[in-house]
Amino acid sequence: MRKMVTGLAILAAVGAGAALARAGQSATQASMDARLSGDWRWGSASTVDQYNPATNRFVTPNGSGGALRFTSNGGFVQTGYLQTGSMCTNRIMFWKKGRVQVANGKIRFLPTASVRRIEDSCNSSAVKETRNWATAEDFAFAVSGSTLKLTSDGVTREYDRR
Repeated sequence: MRKMVTGLAILAAVGAGAALARAGQSATQASMDARLSGDWRWGSASTVDQYNPATNRFVTPNGSGGALRFTSNGGFVQTGYLQTGSMCTNRIMFWKKGRVQVANGKIRFLPTASVRRIEDSCNSSAVKETRNWATAEDFAFAVSGSTLKLTSDGVTREYDRR
């Protein structure tokens, strides 16, 4: 009888361990808030398709803006574009992709790849491109209707669903 109880205890422990491993693998998926899924944008010009990782090329839009896409399985893609100047134009473009962890009104971005490009139209040799520069970021979030607010260090960025 003792061997049977011990065997059941081991089997239960192994089963519980496997269940915990499966739970850990899908923790991001399980915690993804359905209200976040889809495309969000800010500013006058930007889409998540602004950068093509297969060709390593940015598409330069007019204006400034950003886009954020959340997938239902816990993935994200984020782009941003800022253009300043009148005679000489400075452009900053970035692209990030990765996973998110969502819990209790908080979201953590965990980038797995990123590219940032800085250009100066008056000095073509000053182009600077940096890969895999992005690090984890934490935000409080709120969704109200078609507006997503991400807040970090007292600064709030608003995105609209489009």
